[in-house]
Amino acid sequence: MLPFQNAAPTPAGDWRHIVRFGLNVASYKFALGQALLEVAAQQQTFVPLTELAVPYAARLCEHLQVEDRQSTAPQSRFLDACRSRNRGDLEGAQLTEATVRLGFANVIDAFHISRGGQPTQTRFFVDERASRQGITLTDHLLELANGQQAKVLPVEVDARWNLVQLSWGLRLGTPLVSFEMATDEDAVDLYAPARLRRGPITGVRAALSGYQDGRCAYCQTPFTDIGTSRVAVDHVLPFVLMTPEWHDGDLRQVWNLVLACYRCNSAKGARPPAADWMPWLDQRGEHLIASQHPLRETLISQLGPDPAHRHQTLARRHTAATEMIPPWSPPDARIAVS
Repeated sequence: MLPFQNAAPTPAGDWRHIVRFGLNVASYKFALGQALLEVAAQQQTFVPLTELAVPYAARLCEHLQVEDRQSTAPQSRFLDACRSRNRGDLEGAQLTEATVRLGFANVIDAFHISRGGQPTQTRFFVDERASRQGITLTDHLLELANGQQAKVLPVEVDARWNLVQLSWGLRLGTPLVSFEMATDEDAVDLYAPARLRRGPITGVRAALSGYQDGRCAYCQTPFTDIGTSRVAVDHVLPFVLMTPEWHDGDLRQVWNLVLACYRCNSAKGARPPAADWMPWLDQRGEHLIASQHPLRETLISQLGPDPAHRHQTLARRHTAATEMIPPWSPPDARIAVS
């Protein structure tokens, strides 16, 4: 069983599983996910393809303006139509017609299928293209799109999309993106080195949220909006350790970053967490690696080539940190991560 995947999956957990592990690895999955959340937020139940096509194609057009490669396939008539719309060569109605005809062929069929070929337990829509030329949204999706984390889920989808399209833009397979990422102290963004691509890729909060189930790393309180100051990007082993006496890894790297609620971040301060919390961080890293996340090789280079080495690295660094600064016990230090 994958880390952070409960024995009894929740709808939110299944949604995040689709975004991270879904069979359809092209951008269509991300665009459909965002479109589904958008129409569900309007409390729609039955959605004709002509209506679903509008937000679906719009999201792809937006991302094509950032990165022209949005699929592993060498050619796509549908993406060509989106490019034509971006150039002004195609009217909105024409793009909608092309989307209905070309854009949904595989993504609707594959949306609920994981990379291992198994469907998720939760279904977020019922495919009624053959009978009604549309889909019917399930109560599970309506509850997600209008619930406590309604602002969080679309941001997580976009962050995953941004990281994946970066690997395509560099003409590398997702597992082969092996460069360092760093945080900008003001924007709290992930950057690629200037030699590869200038500018931020995505926010750290958005990139990490889905791998924490949208919850605080320490107390497991659900986030309602990760774009606010109420959610902190926390250095697990505090940055104040980065003195001449510290000789074991850069604490600014992504392996050491988690999201924490304001209360836990304030209570923790510049202290490392207690040892019984550390398996959470260990398994979070394994979860990122197992999902073929574009930070996969970065994490491997920072922690080690296999789970045993990575576990030893974290344990060694935590021991060194607590010898320098007494640890802090999170409110739920013995959190179970099955």
